[in-house]
Amino acid sequence: MGLFDWLLLLAASLASFLLGRYWAGHLTPRTRPAGNALSDIYVQGINYLLSEQPDEAIEAFDAMLASHPRNAETHLALGRLFRHRGEFERAIRVHKSLLDKQDLPPDVKYQALFELGRDYLKAGILDRAESVFREIVNQHAHDRAALHALADIYELEQDWPAAIEIRKRLAALGDAQEQAVVALLYCELAEAALSGGDLKAASQHLAEAYAMDPDSPRGTLLAGKLAMAAGRCDQALAMWEALLERSPMHFALILDEFFQCAERAGQQELKTKALYHLAGTLRAPHLVAQVARHLAAEEGGAVALDYLRHVLARRPQLQGLQAFVEIATRAQGLDPEACRTLADAVARLPAEPSRFHCTVCGFHSQAHYWKCPGCRRWDTMEAVQENNNHA
Repeated sequence: MGLFDWLLLLAASLASFLLGRYWAGHLTPRTRPAGNALSDIYVQGINYLLSEQPDEAIEAFDAMLASHPRNAETHLALGRLFRHRGEFERAIRVHKSLLDKQDLPPDVKYQALFELGRDYLKAGILDRAESVFREIVNQHAHDRAALHALADIYELEQDWPAAIEIRKRLAALGDAQEQAVVALLYCELAEAALSGGDLKAASQHLAEAYAMDPDSPRGTLLAGKLAMAAGRCDQALAMWEALLERSPMHFALILDEFFQCAERAGQQELKTKALYHLAGTLRAPHLVAQVARHLAAEEGGAVALDYLRHVLARRPQLQGLQAFVEIATRAQGLDPEACRTLADAVARLPAEPSRFHCTVCGFHSQAHYWKCPGCRRWDTMEAVQENNNHA
């Protein structure tokens, strides 16, 4: 049992003790449990937990609840403990048994119902979780926690229209940041339509996204892709150039498409301009390597190697070194066998752990996500910057 489990047990014990002391002083002799029966049952339940006998513990606490229904907080804490330990079936059983009790106070019933919804959500039983949180919202229309849970469910199911409806309700309750989230959800619809070749639907969804967040980087990315798909490369380039100034990290996500558009429009100079801008602003290792390879293709190996020498002198990094070896091999006529040996050795070095990380929960990944898979918050992923362990 971990530290958190012990803390939960301690909290439950303290709550039960205080409640027991309170009600013992308020019950009449006829209604007060004989002797220390309640304490005995509680201690027995704790002993079962400590002995890793959770089913017996549930039965003991059920017996305690039957004889002393005001100790519901112990049941709630027990269910949370099981959920934290990944024992979802037991958590569900505990919270459902609490809801089966007659004459529960409204606040306790609400807590038990909410915890049951969290049990289902953590267990991945999304339909039942949705039903529980819908029940709560039907009774408490402004319950932000339940609305957030519903939004999370619909987003896990990729039911974007339903998620948009819930997020708009949250925005109407004064959660200003929800407007940017709604814009990202409309972008999900736009991206799906664009992938399916439905440019009209994609355009409509993007208009809805811009109405919620005119400065959405993802909206600008997709608007440029839509213009490119419609053959309007000049328009796409103008949008993406504005994004380059505003958010170079997001611009780097569509660097290949930008180059394709520049070639189609006959504006090769835009490629060079973008590369020099990125070279002066980006420090994330994978982006440094990407820019270096493009510089080598567009401006020549000597320019790319000068850029990498400057970066590597300031902060050594594996991906930049790999790019340096590749470009030097091609550009400067170095001994091919020696370069292959060096390149192979570099390739076998431990990889840099990730390219992106969440600024909220610290989740790391090789790919960019608009919604963090760790904390499930929107637009919190940023490029991992260069290694700071070197002077």
